[in-house]
Amino acid sequence: MEAQHNVDPVTDILNEHRQKLLAYVLHLVGDINEAEDILQELQVILLQSPQMLTRAGDVFAYLRGTARHLAAGRHRLKSREGEVLRRWTEWAWEADSEPDEAAEIARTEQLEALRKCREQLPENTGKILGMRYETGLDPRSIAERIGANVTAIKVALFRARRSLAECIRRRLAEETAS
Repeated sequence: MEAQHNVDPVTDILNEHRQKLLAYVLHLVGDINEAEDILQELQVILLQSPQMLTRAGDVFAYLRGTARHLAAGRHRLKSREGEVLRRWTEWAWEADSEPDEAAEIARTEQLEALRKCREQLPENTGKILGMRYETGLDPRSIAERIGANVTAIKVALFRARRSLAECIRRRLAEETAS
C-alpha cells in the first residue's frame, strides 16, 4: 500500500527546508524554543497566504528572509520591553501623590519592584494596563474591545496605577529596611 502524501503544499515546502531554516533562525535568535516559535509563525503566515510562495523565485531565500523579518520583530519587541517598563514605572509614580524618598532609589530597583507588583495584579487589570500602555490604545478603544464603559476603564486605569505605585513604594521600603 502506498504511503499517503501530505496534501498541503505549504507544509511540504516548509518540511523540505525545515532543517536549514531552523539552523538559520537558531543562529539569529540563539534560543531553540524561540526559533521553533518563529518557524510556527512563518507556517501560519504561509498557510494564511500560500500564494506568497508562488511569487518567490527562490523559495528558500524567501522563507529565510521572512524568518529573518520575524526574528527582527521579536528582537525589537524585546528591546522595547525595557522602555515599556520604564514608562509603566513613571505612570505608577505619577499616580502616587505622596512624594517620598523612594524617588531617589535607583531605576533598576524600581523596575524590579514594578515587575513583582505587575505579577500580583488581577488578570483583567493587567490586560487593561497592557492594552493602554503596551499597545497604546486609548480608554475608548479598550472599552470597545472588552465591552465596558469608558468611564469604568478610566477608573480602572487610575486605580491600577495608584495600586502599582503603592505596591512599588511598599516593596522599595521593605528592601531599604532589610
